Amino acid sequence: MHHRTKSLFILITSTILLCLRFADADIYDTLNSSINETDSLTTGVNELQKMPELKTFVKAQYPDSLLTKNIEGTVTLELLVNDSGRVDSARILQSLHPALDSLACSAALNFIFTPGIAEDKPVPVYLTYNYNFSIDQLTDSIPEYVSIKGRVLEKGTRIPLSDVMVVISYQDSLLSNISDNTTSGSKNLPLHLYLKKIGTFKGQTLENNRLVTVSDSLGNFSFKSLPAELCSLRIIAPGFETYNEELDIKKNEVISLNCYAERTSYNEYEITVYGKQEKKEITSRSLLVTEAKRVPGFSGDPVKAVQALPGVTRSLFGSTEIILRGADWYDNKYYIDGIEIPFLWHEIGATCVLNPNLIDNVSLYTGGFSTRYGDALGGVIDITSKKARADRVHVIADFNLATASLNLEIPFTKKLSFTGAIRREYYMSLVNFLSKNFIDEDLGINLYYWDYSLRLDYQPKPDHNLFCEFISAKDTMYQTIQNDRVGVDDSYNFGKSFKTFVTGWDWNNSNGLKNTLRYGLAPKDEAYAFSESETSYKGSADGYEHTLRDEFTIHKFRLFKPSVGLDLHLEPFNLYIYNKGQYFPDNSYERRDTTFSDTINFTDGSVAGYISCEIQPLRNLTITPEYRLDYYPGLHYDGSFIPQFWNYKKGYDCNWSVEPSLRLLARYKINEFQTVKGFAGSFNKSPSMNADEKIGNTALEPARGAHYSIGYEWQLTDLISADIQGYINRQWDKALRVNGADYFNQTDNSKMENRGKARMQGLELFIRHNQSRNFFGWLSYSLAFSERYDYYEKKWIVFDRNILNNLQIVSSFNLKKNKNIGFRFQFTNGYPYTPAKRVLYYDSEQFEYVPEWGEKNSDLHDPYIGLDIRFEKKIAFRRNIMTFYVGCDRIIHFLQFIKDDNGNPIYNPAEMPMYNYDYSKQTGFANYPSPNFGMSLEF
Repeated sequence: MHHRTKSLFILITSTILLCLRFADADIYDTLNSSINETDSLTTGVNELQKMPELKTFVKAQYPDSLLTKNIEGTVTLELLVNDSGRVDSARILQSLHPALDSLACSAALNFIFTPGIAEDKPVPVYLTYNYNFSIDQLTDSIPEYVSIKGRVLEKGTRIPLSDVMVVISYQDSLLSNISDNTTSGSKNLPLHLYLKKIGTFKGQTLENNRLVTVSDSLGNFSFKSLPAELCSLRIIAPGFETYNEELDIKKNEVISLNCYAERTSYNEYEITVYGKQEKKEITSRSLLVTEAKRVPGFSGDPVKAVQALPGVTRSLFGSTEIILRGADWYDNKYYIDGIEIPFLWHEIGATCVLNPNLIDNVSLYTGGFSTRYGDALGGVIDITSKKARADRVHVIADFNLATASLNLEIPFTKKLSFTGAIRREYYMSLVNFLSKNFIDEDLGINLYYWDYSLRLDYQPKPDHNLFCEFISAKDTMYQTIQNDRVGVDDSYNFGKSFKTFVTGWDWNNSNGLKNTLRYGLAPKDEAYAFSESETSYKGSADGYEHTLRDEFTIHKFRLFKPSVGLDLHLEPFNLYIYNKGQYFPDNSYERRDTTFSDTINFTDGSVAGYISCEIQPLRNLTITPEYRLDYYPGLHYDGSFIPQFWNYKKGYDCNWSVEPSLRLLARYKINEFQTVKGFAGSFNKSPSMNADEKIGNTALEPARGAHYSIGYEWQLTDLISADIQGYINRQWDKALRVNGADYFNQTDNSKMENRGKARMQGLELFIRHNQSRNFFGWLSYSLAFSERYDYYEKKWIVFDRNILNNLQIVSSFNLKKNKNIGFRFQFTNGYPYTPAKRVLYYDSEQFEYVPEWGEKNSDLHDPYIGLDIRFEKKIAFRRNIMTFYVGCDRIIHFLQFIKDDNGNPIYNPAEMPMYNYDYSKQTGFANYPSPNFGMSLEF
């Protein structure tokens, strides 16, 4: 009985426990957790008043052996949480990996919960808990800190490079582990996981397992929280060589560095974006200095390079004359920053008086220029100097066979900057030194020049710019030639110089108003002396040139843009002249002696006002009428307000010496790429001191002229354009000495009158390829014919400097490794000259034959063929660029030293007629090939 009772008790107890077990199954809850303690609970027991809550989470240490296997996921556990919140047991319901299962159970047994509450009492609860293992979450604790601070600069120029891609890469980043990373709690965290995390930091991204950032506007960049490992830094930018540097990242250290990226071509940063800006003058052509300095044949002088453009005659050997469309060289005007200068060229080497490194742009107007320029019949060359670059201090030193120069640019502040340059020519001094010391021969010649320029710019506001500059140049020439015939040495002494002070204000208002103001002051100081046996010439000039120019423009209206301007240029000076010698009057073979000595006081120049208005009556048609009135204070004649377009008799209607000019320009755009254009205008020029009563005629009037031209422009591509123009120019009332005597050789019957006439006509073609990555160049062709009227012959005579055909091809190629090579080919007809027909007699006093000359300018020299070459190589260092250049002008002239079977040169580039002693044989003076080399260093 007792046994049965005991068995029944056990059965009842078991049944109760089993029922309780199934009842407890209804209070199971599911705990979803992640490695960062974000958990949730669900329960099936509705009687629970409060579910257990996880108070203490224990993180399972992810085993290093599984990191490279990339195993992650969830281990589902059954946990029994007792009434005190402790975990009594943990059972695996869903396995992930044996090692991870074990780690999850061990961690869960150390969890602490708040106990579950039922009927206001703590009760044990079974829970289903999801323990998540995520590899990404191993890097959550990586802090942000700067590991690398750097700056990307252009090698050589040190210009900051913006928007440049900077890349950090690690070798085998998919397999390597970080050797020591305490932040993640792992000794061997996979590098790709670390990079993936820090790739989310601001300013850097992860692309193809490489960290990438971009430099800002100042070239700065940075990388954050880089692992303490060896890495490779790479800089990638279009037009640059890839920059590579190995870096050893140290823990708790910041690496600061400057990265100097080397251009694949240092010509690329000189490329100019050629815009669609509407041109005003139809014959305006501009050369960028970066292009012009590389044109072979001009020694890197961008102003001389205008001789490679259409409408410019090939200069005679040793001459500084610029002949534009067949006009006389003294009919041109030359400006620097809007101020007229006394002379543009050094007599020695025919280089510009302004250092090439200070020139920003050169504009050439061969004719048809606007009324902002006056007192000129030929053309205009206008040079714009450049202000200092604002990024840093720049120093450029240049040395070659002939000259040495130094250029300096200093930006004091963002608003104030300074630039200056100095240059000295020493070629003949060097030749003299070598001749005296090595061959013991004194050449008896000393010539040199120097120049310097200083400019200060101040920009108080974005639309205002103030500047002042000082330009100075001096030429000195002295030569002594032994004359055994008369026993007296001939001497030649010449010097000229000028100093010009320029100040200006440019205002360009955002409301469409623009004003340009210039003032220039130039003291004048020139002297010359020449003596040869019985002839001597001496002279000097001194004075001051004053220039004031102001132009106000309104360009806020679409249909018309008016401009008004003032142009004052006055040159009061004193001229001392002493001439003693002999000359041959025209049409006479009688030699006359003459002596002339005097001091002349004269005021040259003009005061002018002008008005211009660009009108657009039709969408594609632009018409610009312009009117200018010049007052010449040094002249004394009755002027007029009505301009002349040909030599007709006009009615004088005022008592002032004023001269009007009327000019009209029209442009019609056929379409976006093609334009036709035309120009008609009148011009005038003062006779200068020819109107002085002592050496000329006080009744002289200004010389007058008219320009007519028509042209067609075609923009073939973004880089290639074509321009063809035809022109007819006329000049009359030019000052002419009626007896044709030499300028200063006065006789009783000599007199200056307004009788000179000239006529020019021609056709010009210009096909240009603007600067691209690898090439720039052009084809220039001029067909020109210029004549002067000879009152003694009573007919038109070909101009002394007339060249009928002038073809030039310029090309410049950018090669690999910062090399550049350029060529210039030129073919022209020869200059006209007057031939000697026969010998008239022998002059026993002068020991020479006297010839009878033929018809004036009736013969031509042989055609001129020229080939120039220039090669340049740039070497970029971290903080400077060194440029080596070498070239040779007139390479084809070497053929004059190669004889044919008859003993004659294969090519005789003679430019000036020369006869033997009895005029039985004609020769000519030929120029020689001219090699040149040098180097420049830019800091």
